[in-house]
Amino acid sequence: MKKRKSLVVTLAMILIIQLAAVFPVFAEGETPAVGAPAELSVSSQYNNKAIMTWTQVEGAAGYEVWRNGKLLTSTTENTYRNTGLKAKKKYTYQVRAFTADGQYSAFTSPVNIKAKKRAPKVLVVDTSVRNTPIVRKLKKAGCKTTRTTKASKVDPKKYDALVIPGGGDIDASFYGQNNDSRNYWINKKLDKVQIAAVKAFAKEGKPVLGICRGSQVINVAFGGTLNQHIGWHIGRRSISTRSGAWQKGTYSGPVYHAHHQAVNKLGKGLRATQWDKADGTIEGFEHKTLPVYGVQWHPESPFSGKGFKLFKKFTKVIKTQLAE
Repeated sequence: MKKRKSLVVTLAMILIIQLAAVFPVFAEGETPAVGAPAELSVSSQYNNKAIMTWTQVEGAAGYEVWRNGKLLTSTTENTYRNTGLKAKKKYTYQVRAFTADGQYSAFTSPVNIKAKKRAPKVLVVDTSVRNTPIVRKLKKAGCKTTRTTKASKVDPKKYDALVIPGGGDIDASFYGQNNDSRNYWINKKLDKVQIAAVKAFAKEGKPVLGICRGSQVINVAFGGTLNQHIGWHIGRRSISTRSGAWQKGTYSGPVYHAHHQAVNKLGKGLRATQWDKADGTIEGFEHKTLPVYGVQWHPESPFSGKGFKLFKKFTKVIKTQLAE
């Protein structure tokens, strides 16, 4: 019996020593060899990923990230992206610092999250009823939309993508010209908000889609110009698409048009991808390096064949970016 008790005591002491190596116990009045990260912040985002950030610790050689009581990873940075979380499952994160000689700080307070997926958030800078079909197509493709024309509401940090739909003509002063007498529905205040929105989202590298007038807004925002009157393109017209272009496969047969202006000089970084078969008018473009796209035709129209594919493709671009 005494031998058994002795063995139990020995095993208990070994276990305590091993635990102490992993979770250092400090005597009363003692402090860890290195300070603990002051605050841990964890956010759960689309595609079931958790992004963690914490304050840097002076003298720390690195940090350990713990999840659900187990060591997840070690890093020398003060941020970590944890992907592949299971939807609806709960996770608890903590972080502690360590020194080059293997001493550890105390843990941060635990942060609890519940992994989840969410629909991409798309800002549509327009509130006109005539563009409601575009909003419906975006929702059908899986996006959550917000509509506004207020400059104060345009914040690329709050949204995953931007859409500029159709409408009237852009005030020609935004691209250094005087207005043609045939221009209509000019709204300089809206022009200013939409152009600024395109620049803001492009600066953040977030997806931007322009439809009809919206494509013209994008072109002007990137420093391009417009042909103010090409004659009216109304109804279904045939277009051609460059091989490998983003818009490839988003229509079948002739597509619906309703415009009298079009891209003239392309803005910086933009390249033409679609043309009107009858007169060579630029009908679509994309940016060379950014997820920025424009189409002069109307993919939301029932007269544009498989136009809905364009909204699905744009949504896929957004989801891919969010998953990175």
